[in-house]
Amino acid sequence: MEYEKLIDCLQKKLQEGLENLMEKYMGFCYYIVKNPLMDFSLE
Repeated sequence: MEYEKLIDCLQKKLQEGLENLMEKYMGFCYYIVKNPLMDFSLE
């Protein structure tokens, strides 16, 4: 989905837009959050 379509979808249909946003970027966000946390011990 192109950025313009994603933004339009978010503005018109919030739920559908959020689902599309999460589908597109969830893996990227998970990677960003997970990697720095790997440096901390489990304690």
